[in-house]
Amino acid sequence: MVPGWVIRVAVRPTGSEPLTAEQNAALATTPADELLKLSMLWPDQVTDPLHAYQLAKRGNSLRVMAEAVRWGKRGARINTISPALSSLRSPGTS
Repeated sequence: MVPGWVIRVAVRPTGSEPLTAEQNAALATTPADELLKLSMLWPDQVTDPLHAYQLAKRGNSLRVMAEAVRWGKRGARINTISPALSSLRSPGTS
């Protein structure tokens, strides 16, 4: 590994179920002011902060992917940056 670089592997915690195609489509295309009407985002379905965080990151990625298709037809590119809680410092540096 190159000094000063961190390699981070994202894993899905045990018990976290993948989203269905319908859930992915809903996260990608539901207007922002209607997202909380989706039953998959109701408080009885999202019971811990980690699950909420995972859904938020997934929703953000899906929404950007959906917009990328629309904007790509105009010759534009869009990206999403989803930072995580991690340090980019090498061990032993300040």
